[in-house]
Amino acid sequence: MKGNQINPRFIQMLTGRKKEDVKENPSIVDLKSDHTKVIVENRESLRPESLNSFKLKCGHCNQNGIYEVGKVAINVMDKKKPTHEDFQLNGYFRCKHCNAAGDWELPTDLMMLGITAMITPEKMADRCFVGKNAMFDGSSHRFATDGEEHLLDLLEQNPKDAFLWNRLGNLFQTCGRPELAAASFEKSISYQPDQLESQYSLGFLFEDVGEFEKAADHYEKVLIAAESYKEFDAPKLRDMLASTLNLLFCIHLKTDETIPFLSEYVRDRISEVVQFKFTRVLDWNPVLDPADYTTFYPLAEAFMGEQSKQIPKSEQVNLPSSGSGKKKKRKKRRKR
Repeated sequence: MKGNQINPRFIQMLTGRKKEDVKENPSIVDLKSDHTKVIVENRESLRPESLNSFKLKCGHCNQNGIYEVGKVAINVMDKKKPTHEDFQLNGYFRCKHCNAAGDWELPTDLMMLGITAMITPEKMADRCFVGKNAMFDGSSHRFATDGEEHLLDLLEQNPKDAFLWNRLGNLFQTCGRPELAAASFEKSISYQPDQLESQYSLGFLFEDVGEFEKAADHYEKVLIAAESYKEFDAPKLRDMLASTLNLLFCIHLKTDETIPFLSEYVRDRISEVVQFKFTRVLDWNPVLDPADYTTFYPLAEAFMGEQSKQIPKSEQVNLPSSGSGKKKKRKKRRKR
């Protein structure tokens, strides 16, 4: 990547530095993020193969460059032919020459991609789709960098909002900048350690680069904080916990069981309510299948504590009556 393509304003918000103290073209070092250092060392293993590389012209300096624009959304509604304003580019990129963003002259071949997607959407599904990208608050932006500016505007009003830092991390992660995502998620949990989504996402990033111990540490923090987390409805929280447990179980297997599935660190930090439910599930001894995250539902509901009661009864896991599981010989069961 020629130039680091990092927004100076992002550095200001992340580090608290004044505008005049931040370079116009900041480097990775300016992020001052321990998590980012790990990701950068393995960045190439995280980057997907280029899907949509196009030659774009920067409207600020009039210089051309090849950019990965990401998956393209064509917000055409009932139009027969898209205009430049109808294109939403999901990749995060800034000018390689002047580091500006948001003002681009789109080439003819990109326009043709949009027209082809309208005629034969099934052939273009991996590169382009007819529809609209929208953020959590309903706002919609042509470029990922525009979405970044929108979130930085919100963070200027609430700089310690862990949820907004998480949403900024999500944008970077979705748009192909995991190193910037890691810095944002790290900032999020610095303000709210039990921000489950940020802990989960950091675990996912570290697992992707083979840092299994670091990944497991963040996944475990998701489980510990789950009982008191109120940002999700109960079914969504269960799904997130089941996914977390599944990922932990896979790490356990990948490392030849050197990293425990459910460590003493977790067991020592859960409440008595969760401990009771957790023990009941272990007595039942469910089969865990990494290919089916719903097999982790019983454990997920245990870590939810009293929140599991908010799941519709017809969707809750029905455990055997207390004591019935003790008649079985306790053994470790898993489905590979």
